[in-house]
Amino acid sequence: PVVSHESDITAGLANKIASKYCVKTLTALPQTEKEFKNGLFIGSPIKANTNAYDYKKCLNEFSFNSDKPVLLIFGGSLGAKRINETVFNCLDELLKDFFILHITGKNSIKNAPKKAGYKAVEFINDMNSAYACASVCVSRAGANSAFELLSLKIPTVFIPLSKAESRGDQEKNAEYFFKSGLAHVIYEKDLTENSLIFTVKSAYLNAKTVKTEPNIITDASEKIADLLIKTANKNHA
Repeated sequence: PVVSHESDITAGLANKIASKYCVKTLTALPQTEKEFKNGLFIGSPIKANTNAYDYKKCLNEFSFNSDKPVLLIFGGSLGAKRINETVFNCLDELLKDFFILHITGKNSIKNAPKKAGYKAVEFINDMNSAYACASVCVSRAGANSAFELLSLKIPTVFIPLSKAESRGDQEKNAEYFFKSGLAHVIYEKDLTENSLIFTVKSAYLNAKTVKTEPNIITDASEKIADLLIKTANKNHA
């Protein structure tokens, strides 16, 4: 038996096709299950977990201290050129309030400035170490990263990949999390140095509220594993 999982709020073509051959199509968000005849809302499997990470050790790993909060910025393995360039252009202003850990991706690392309090890296093998020291984050709105950040209650500014460069799933993910009160959003067409600085500061000022609210984004890995086991056992009965 085959079981598939749709992480985004809208069904992708691959899962629409695959669902015809599946006993269940699991979804990360409740409204998505209606897009499949065999849809079942279950949540998202989440790998991120910072419980075993020491905050100060993680700060030291990236050459920071506790004098300022850490702003984490990332946009995928190749990097997000538009985000990276905007960050480069307003670094001095952001560095007044934050240390910055910037995962630039492969294509932009060579253009990263060298400034005190700013750490640019091409990639990080262990994202949990970055999450553990982050007080606020800027990222794309791919489903897996979004669920990780929100499950850890890191105040986040999503800058989704535009419809011109995708099927629009990231914009719809970001809109859902914004309307749910879980994140801030800057659409790429509205991204400027000023909008980035303002929204990052707003997200950080909202950090205490984010930390104290009940966590509605939780890891569904065990639920998914249980369902797979039950499906396999039923098939072999």
